[in-house]
Amino acid sequence: MPASLLDGARNRMKQMARLEVNSIPDARMQAEAIYLLTRNGEVTTNYVLNLRDTLAKRFKDQWQPDLAAIYLAATYEL
Repeated sequence: MPASLLDGARNRMKQMARLEVNSIPDARMQAEAIYLLTRNGEVTTNYVLNLRDTLAKRFKDQWQPDLAAIYLAATYEL
């Protein structure tokens, strides 16, 4: 894979990790982007903490059964 393509994908994932979350599907996409960044060696602590806090405040009892929870758990595991 060309380095420029991989760099572009990482930059887009960083943008996604910084976006404001307004719904559970938004949170899912953000959690996936954070997970992929972590898998690629990025330090994503601030992204994870921000998403976790947002989920706890805005979607208190709704997000746990969603795939976003699995991505967050996998990110913590890494």
